[in-house]
Parts: sequence; structure tokens; C-alpha cells
Amino acid sequence: MSVSRKLLIFASAVMLFQGHSLAQSGPVATQCAPEIAKYCADKTHGDGSVRSCLEDNRAQLSSDCQQALDTTGGGMRSSMTIMSPDEIAAKLKEQGYGSISKIEVESGKHYEVNTVDASGNRVELYVDGITGKVVSSERDD
Repeated sequence: MSVSRKLLIFASAVMLFQGHSLAQSGPVATQCAPEIAKYCADKTHGDGSVRSCLEDNRAQLSSDCQQALDTTGGGMRSSMTIMSPDEIAAKLKEQGYGSISKIEVESGKHYEVNTVDASGNRVELYVDGITGKVVSSERDD
């Protein structure tokens, strides 16, 4: 085998190794490590299959893992793109809120939501439409 061919193979191996290492050390790998081990252990890092697997299992992921998916790589949400009412409802259900009687967009990037909290109290929430986090909450008597 020629020296140039050996160098080409070596350089390709180094690049493959570096890409593989980077794929396993970013925010998703860090914040989603338990979920990757549980749901995606058989997936290959660096080719998008781990991210795809995590997205397929989004409902079971921790909020930190979901945030890492939403703020990195192909999952980055544009600052102008808000979640749909269904996505907001799903986020709130994950946080322990119950029956939702109203969801409407307020001031562009936020939702006003009437729901029931984990204690059974009716509450009005102000929810960030990009992250799905509750910004404020007050009892709605």
C-alpha cells in the first residue's frame, strides 16, 4: 500500500474518531445520558440516530434532556417559533397539571392557560411558548 494511501486512511480514521468523540460530549449527551442508556443504547452516535431516538421517546425524557434537544443541533427552536397549544398542553401534563380549560397565545411568545394544579386548585398560568416553562401562576378562584 502506498504511503499516500496509508496517510489518507489514517487521516480518515482520526476525523471519524474526533467526530465520534464530539458527538458524545455535547449538551445532549451530557443532559440525556440516563435516557440515552435506557432508550437508545443500541444507536450510533454522530449520525443523528441518537437524537432521533430521543425525540421518539420525548414524553419519557427529563425536562433537562428535552431542553438540551430544543436548544442544540437540528432541534434548535427559532426565537420566533412557539410551540403549538398541543405541545404546551403536553409539557404542562408532564409537570403535573391536570385538565386544561383554555390555552391562548398572549403577547406573541407566551400562552395564558387555565388548568388545575396537582393539588386540584384551578390556576391561571403564564407559559413561555418557546420553552414550555411556567413563568407565573396564580389561583383562579
